[in-house]
Amino acid sequence: MLQRLDVFSVDAQDDASAEAPLTGELSANLLDRAMVGWKRFLSTLKEAADE
Repeated sequence: MLQRLDVFSVDAQDDASAEAPLTGELSANLLDRAMVGWKRFLSTLKEAADE
Protein backbone atom coordinates (compact mmCIF):
# COMPACT_ATOMS: atom_id res chain seq x y z
CA MET A 1 0.00 0.00 0.00
CA LEU A 2 1.45 3.36 -1.01
CA GLN A 3 1.50 6.21 1.48
CA ARG A 4 1.70 9.88 0.68
CA LEU A 5 3.90 11.93 2.96
CA ASP A 6 3.41 15.68 3.13
CA VAL A 7 6.70 17.47 3.62
CA PHE A 8 7.01 20.69 5.59
CA SER A 9 9.79 23.01 4.59
CA VAL A 10 10.94 26.46 5.60
CA ASP A 11 12.91 28.76 3.35
CA ALA A 12 15.62 30.65 5.22
CA GLN A 13 17.89 33.45 4.12
CA ASP A 14 21.58 32.67 3.92
CA ASP A 15 22.82 36.13 4.86
CA ALA A 16 23.66 37.41 8.34
CA SER A 17 20.37 39.32 8.60
CA ALA A 18 18.59 35.98 9.06
CA GLU A 19 20.24 35.51 12.45
CA ALA A 20 18.39 36.78 15.49
CA PRO A 21 20.25 39.61 17.19
CA LEU A 22 21.47 39.02 20.73
CA THR A 23 19.62 41.36 23.03
CA GLY A 24 20.67 42.06 26.58
CA GLU A 25 23.53 40.58 28.48
CA LEU A 26 23.88 37.56 30.70
CA SER A 27 23.64 38.55 34.32
CA ALA A 28 26.04 37.34 36.97
CA ASN A 29 23.10 35.75 38.78
CA LEU A 30 22.14 33.74 35.70
CA LEU A 31 25.71 32.56 35.20
CA ASP A 32 26.00 31.56 38.88
CA ARG A 33 22.77 29.55 38.69
CA ALA A 34 23.96 27.88 35.48
CA MET A 35 27.23 26.89 37.17
CA VAL A 36 25.39 25.43 40.17
CA GLY A 37 23.14 23.44 37.84
CA TRP A 38 26.11 22.21 35.80
CA LYS A 39 27.94 21.05 38.93
CA ARG A 40 24.80 19.28 40.13
CA PHE A 41 24.50 17.55 36.75
CA LEU A 42 28.15 16.46 36.82
CA SER A 43 27.73 15.04 40.32
CA THR A 44 24.90 12.81 39.08
CA LEU A 45 27.22 11.43 36.40
CA LYS A 46 29.86 10.60 39.02
CA GLU A 47 27.25 8.88 41.19
CA ALA A 48 26.04 6.80 38.24
CA ALA A 49 29.61 5.74 37.42
CA ASP A 50 30.15 4.57 41.01
CA GLU A 51 27.19 2.18 40.89
